[in-house]
Amino acid sequence: MEREKSLTLKGMTRSNIALIVVGIGMIIASGYLIAHFFETFYPEGLSTSSVCDVSGFFSCDAIAYSPIATIFSIPISVFGLLAGLFLVISSFFPSENLERTNHLLGLINVVLCLILFIYSIVGLNHLCPFCTVYYILSAVAYFLFFKYGIPLGAPSYKVLGIYALVTIIVSGIFLYTIHNKKELIAKQAPLFIEQFYSYPDLGKPKQDLAYRLYSSTPNFSDAPIQITVFSDFQCPACKMLHSPISKIKSKYKGKINIQYSFYPLDNACNPKMTQALHTVACQASYLASCLPTDFARIHDELFEHQDELSVKWLNSYAQKEGATQCMNDIQTKEKIVKIIDMAGEFNVRSTPTLLINGVKIEGVLPLAHYYIILDEIVKRSKQ
Repeated sequence: MEREKSLTLKGMTRSNIALIVVGIGMIIASGYLIAHFFETFYPEGLSTSSVCDVSGFFSCDAIAYSPIATIFSIPISVFGLLAGLFLVISSFFPSENLERTNHLLGLINVVLCLILFIYSIVGLNHLCPFCTVYYILSAVAYFLFFKYGIPLGAPSYKVLGIYALVTIIVSGIFLYTIHNKKELIAKQAPLFIEQFYSYPDLGKPKQDLAYRLYSSTPNFSDAPIQITVFSDFQCPACKMLHSPISKIKSKYKGKINIQYSFYPLDNACNPKMTQALHTVACQASYLASCLPTDFARIHDELFEHQDELSVKWLNSYAQKEGATQCMNDIQTKEKIVKIIDMAGEFNVRSTPTLLINGVKIEGVLPLAHYYIILDEIVKRSKQ
């Protein structure tokens, strides 16, 4: 007697083909996220710009740096890739045990996706676009099992054992790869130095900016290391730069000057933007520019509260700092626009962008990369 319900045992039905398409989609989305993880934390060059940062809310970078991005140092997207792979395999090699087990795993997967989705919105106030695609595909996969598949029941422990073994092997491969990537960074120091000095020296902004994150000397050009940061207070990647900048300030005390250049991705003050990618970035810039003598503290607090930034929050903060009138003054906006225009000579296209002794670097590099470059700059300054 033919089984009433089965998603895979009846051959290449429309529902089974749909499951294959969904599984392949899960693999592709997870594959991109794995590539993004390695590009973010272990890049092979000096540029790490991401196409996955659509807005201040939709951002792969914000999720990549969050606590939910990895499990035991392994990117969580690896497990998503395996889930998609297991679904596809069950369609091409159908069996009752495989389908029943995948039905249960599909349920677990969609529940975990729902938890991650809620945590991303409520806990992080960010959502990864490719993660969202994966969440939707996972929901579709479970719907197919629920509507067309063998009813939920006890899984096959043999199949679970095989899945566990595959997961352990793949996890081991990724841990080994990550270990090798870390070692490679140290070995590639000469390559990074050569690459850095092969880039053109674009000089520094025409005038020193009043917004210092760290000062070794009053004159910006007098320090061996001179860094200009083009940034946006609503940009998740700019927030991620905060940690390495803090460590760099400590390591190179007395040898480094770091100045901040406003580059909000908001058409309210940035003429190069056709729309507001970050809706209160200009207002945050106005506020910060009004307090230049205390800029480093204001800078840190704005990034610490990035998820809370709104017109109401900024107005409240400005009132507390006595900067309300300045923040709303048209001259403040004009000052920010002039600073934004100054970025044009360096062809700034995204945030964060750094000028390190005149060399432009886009995105956020691993701290080890910065140390390699800055150590060499200090070494050459003594020659």
